[in-house]
Amino acid sequence: MKALRVLLLLSGVVALITGAWGGLLRMSWQLPLPVRHANWITYHGPLMVVGFFGTLIGIERAVAHGRAWALLAPALSAAGGIAVALGSLDGTAPLLATL
Repeated sequence: MKALRVLLLLSGVVALITGAWGGLLRMSWQLPLPVRHANWITYHGPLMVVGFFGTLIGIERAVAHGRAWALLAPALSAAGGIAVALGSLDGTAPLLATL
C-alpha cells in the first residue's frame, strides 16, 4: 500500500511539472514540448486541478481514512492527469477525472 501511495505521489508531481510547464508556455516562454502531441498550454488548468491538486488532496484524505479502497479516488485522478499530460484527446481523461 505504501508503494501505491508513492506511485500516486509521483504521478501528482508529474502533473505538477507538466501543468507548470504549460503555464510557462502560456506566458510565452520558449520551452520545448517533450511530448509532441500533448497540448500543455490548453490543458494547463486540468493538469493542475485534476492531476496535481486532485491527486495530492485525494492521497491526503485516503491516508487519513486509513482504508486501502480510499486510494481509488486519487488513483483515478492521477490516471486522468497522466492521460492529459500524454495528450489523450478522446474521452478517456475526462472520464477518469470525473470518476
